[in-house]
Amino acid sequence: MTRIIAGEAKGRRLTVPKRGTRPTSDRVRESLFSAVSAHLLKVGINWTELSALDLYAGTGALGLEALSRGAHRVVLIERARAAGEVIEANINAVALPGAQLLIGDVSVVLERLGAPPFGLVFVDPPYEVGSPEITTVLMLLENKGLLAAGALVVVERPAGEGLAPLPASWQILQQRRHGDTTLWYGQAPENALIS
Repeated sequence: MTRIIAGEAKGRRLTVPKRGTRPTSDRVRESLFSAVSAHLLKVGINWTELSALDLYAGTGALGLEALSRGAHRVVLIERARAAGEVIEANINAVALPGAQLLIGDVSVVLERLGAPPFGLVFVDPPYEVGSPEITTVLMLLENKGLLAAGALVVVERPAGEGLAPLPASWQILQQRRHGDTTLWYGQAPENALIS
């Protein structure tokens, strides 16, 4: 069972698709959001100042957790229609304003996304999506101006994968392993905050 961990919608249950999705475990999400909250505190950014982007959204748990914690806007992108229906149900279950679901291939949707830049980005693709493809998506975010100054990008990958999913020019803030999952935290060079 997947639930919202903290914030205004704490404890609300989220539906998980029957197949085709690998939800981030509650334990990994708790660690991820602890690290994100610590980073925001360190750089002096409040949750309410954030607009978040959840790529390969799956259940929408990461984006909806950010919304529950105070992000004023969350855009969730998911390719699979069945998963999109689950995300829509989860948006309704969380019952907070500010969530927008876009269905389509991540790269295609990002090409036409004309939103203000995002301060927090979650990238949790299926494990069969390779690091080179993730790097391409991150470069697209950077090149399209979709990253706010100091934007934090969190990428979830299988543990033991040899390649860093972040572009070579990006700053790796930290890398944490949680069982069979590794979380990468990074920033694009022109968006990196000196600390």
